[in-house]
Amino acid sequence: MATGQKAVAGTYGATTVTLSATTYKGAMSIALKSVPTAVITAGTTGVQTPQVTEGQAGAFIGTFTFIASAPGASITSIKISEKGSVNANLNLLNAKLFAQQEAVCSRAGATQIITVPPTPTFNASDEITFSGFSLPVDNVTQQCVFLDVNVGSAAGGGNKIEIEIFAAGDIAVANGSVSGVVIFPVQVLGDTNIRADQGTVI
Repeated sequence: MATGQKAVAGTYGATTVTLSATTYKGAMSIALKSVPTAVITAGTTGVQTPQVTEGQAGAFIGTFTFIASAPGASITSIKISEKGSVNANLNLLNAKLFAQQEAVCSRAGATQIITVPPTPTFNASDEITFSGFSLPVDNVTQQCVFLDVNVGSAAGGGNKIEIEIFAAGDIAVANGSVSGVVIFPVQVLGDTNIRADQGTVI
């Protein structure tokens, strides 16, 4: 039978335990559990808006999704590439991202992601980078990110808009990383046809 007295309450210290005629001093050890690093998976949902018209303002194009393997991560930059026949550099203007955390992306209640600069533009390679923000991504409910643009009046009837995130490096993350399992580019299904007239958008 061993008898002894614990250290002062509320502290970690040595404890004296008597075993027969032998005195043993033991120390408490503490195992620290490591916190898993969040890995963000990029994806898409739904299809691109089938049709927009030249001169249309605030045209919704498509949706990207993001979910993490653990809480604590956030996205700080997203680069979107346009691969269709439209000249995005000259004809897709005032691009904005909106976000809403929801199980099924609906755009209901989505709020604009405030970026720096506030109105980034497509470059000569038809790429646009949104940065200067912090969008939290958790492991329970996905973040839905929506792209809206103004379609230029000379965008060209019959031209197509096709959006994608080309590579994992096009997503900057704080307190985490981007999944390497996902096959890039991540492309929203379908494309968006530009109508030359100002008729009804189907």
